[in-house]
This record gives sequence, C-alpha cells and structure tokens, in this order.
Amino acid sequence: MNPDLTRRDFIRSASVATLAAASLPSALAANKTITMAFVGCAHIHTPGFVNLLKKRQDVKVKSVWDHDAARAEKRAKELGAQVVNEVDKIWSDPDIAAVVICSETNRHHDLVLAAAKAGKHMFAEKPLSITAKESYAMADAIEKEDGKEPYTQVPSALPVPLDQFVNAVAGQKDQPLVKPREAAARVSVMEAIYKAARGRKWEKPA
Repeated sequence: MNPDLTRRDFIRSASVATLAAASLPSALAANKTITMAFVGCAHIHTPGFVNLLKKRQDVKVKSVWDHDAARAEKRAKELGAQVVNEVDKIWSDPDIAAVVICSETNRHHDLVLAAAKAGKHMFAEKPLSITAKESYAMADAIEKEDGKEPYTQVPSALPVPLDQFVNAVAGQKDQPLVKPREAAARVSVMEAIYKAARGRKWEKPA
C-alpha cells in the first residue's frame, strides 16, 4: 500500500460505486428511454445523483422507495416520480430496468440480493457492505443471476460512475465499471485493515 495514502483516499479507492445485476439486453439500445428507480435515499450523494439523472434525456425515474417515507417523498418530488411504500413493487415492476441503491450501508445486503433475484441492473453506492462476508455473498448472488462478468477493467479514476452505469444499461460498450467480486474484495481488504488497526496485529483479508 502507498504509505502516503490517507484513510479517506483508501476508503474512496476501496469502495464500490457500480454493479450490474444482469447482462445488458439488446432492447436497451441507444435512443431508448431507461426506466429506473431509487431504492433508498439515505446516502449523502443522493441529491447529486438525483440532479444527474434529471439532466439525462434518456432516463425516466419511475419510482422511489425508502424506509423513511418523508425522505422518499422529498426525492420523488424532485424527480417527478411516484413513491412506493413497499420495495417489492420495484422488484416486480417489469418497466424498471435499473435501480440506484442509496440506502444505509447496513441495508445493502438484503436490497442487493433482492435486486439480483429480480434481474435488475444496479448501481450500489460505496461501500458495497460493512463486512467481507456479506460483500462476497452479494457478489455470489449477482454472478449467479447474471452468469457473466460483463465489466473487466477498473480505471485509475472513475469520473461520474453513475453516468457510466446508465451508459452501460443503455447499451454502450466498454464502460469501466467495477465487478461485484472486485467490490467484495475491496471491502474484505478494508475490513482486514480495520481489524488489524484495532488489534495491532496482521489480519488476512477474508
């Protein structure tokens, strides 16, 4: 590890911004509107993501869910979207191709597993999970439903990952997105470093 790397820089580089739960269908070609949903709105980057998607002519945000109804209402109003009181309504909606998961990190596990099972493309805010065990379980679920590893390179920097994710869902090739197993490995390393710092001894990543 770079000895000059700060804790903040490490967490930023060891976190995941982008996941895809299903291979990109040919139906989502250029010039098609992508229907999306927000699943959780707790993350600090949610307002920025809302503004980014509002500027995209190829995106329609249909639904917003959050366990905090007031928070969901606020973001839905900004997006001109509907609030759903049960997240299952998003998973079962055939119009929704992709979801942005901006919930609290401790809710990621259940939401990512449900999104994978529903075959939704997903953008999960960093970090993927709190523990390596949960992160790898999510990677397993995504890969099982996907059957592919569509994203194979991680660039030195990821400018506006959500834009890249939407571009990929729209059918653009070679978007440098992070694979679920890579995201899980990053959490594993992060978890090991925290454990080592607390115990003052070497910890092997899970």
